[in-house]
Amino acid sequence: MSSVITPESAELRNILPVGSEVVLEWNAAFRVRGRIEAYSSEAAARADVRIEPEEPNPGEGTTVSLRMAADEARAWAGAVHNVDQGLVSLDLHPDPGNSRSYFRMSIRLSLRIFVGSDERGVTTAQTIARLIELSGGGCRFVAAPDMLEPGSVYDATLQLEDDRTPLTVRLKTLRSSPHADGLEFSASFLDLKEPDRQRILRRLFEEYRHLRRPESP
Repeated sequence: MSSVITPESAELRNILPVGSEVVLEWNAAFRVRGRIEAYSSEAAARADVRIEPEEPNPGEGTTVSLRMAADEARAWAGAVHNVDQGLVSLDLHPDPGNSRSYFRMSIRLSLRIFVGSDERGVTTAQTIARLIELSGGGCRFVAAPDMLEPGSVYDATLQLEDDRTPLTVRLKTLRSSPHADGLEFSASFLDLKEPDRQRILRRLFEEYRHLRRPESP
């Protein structure tokens, strides 16, 4: 089984059938609601999303985030193929060379972030953050206020599995917003090795299969 989570392996059409309400986001500034109107091809993951004509629309080639309106923790990334009078066609195939195109999902894991070191490089301060979303290219997490700065780079460890050594990552905080438990940060992974990225994706796929498993009567 492939360890890369594609829209096909995630059964996108079952998760977001025609008529589903969705949210499109792009450029960290635009956010519009729409609905899945059609899937253009049985072979390709191309979704046609209908938005109101007066709403702003992304241009061709723009990378967008497609989220379920009912559960915005579920998100896919894709590129705009075409825009025609409020109908936005999205190619949702992941591109392994583009970390923004990996399947994202809500997951609860512990993230230990090292926030200070002395002149010898020895860690002098750290904080434990609560992960709320993870992908092969980055994450969202909640941390205590006054510990991290947007635009800064930190070393961190991510406990993906109970029985394995934590994964060491370097992350760059992109932006923050208020959260009931502190601050919510979006971050991207820097120089992540492909085996480590695959380890993250395997963990996400395991979580996805767990969530899709029918409950015992």
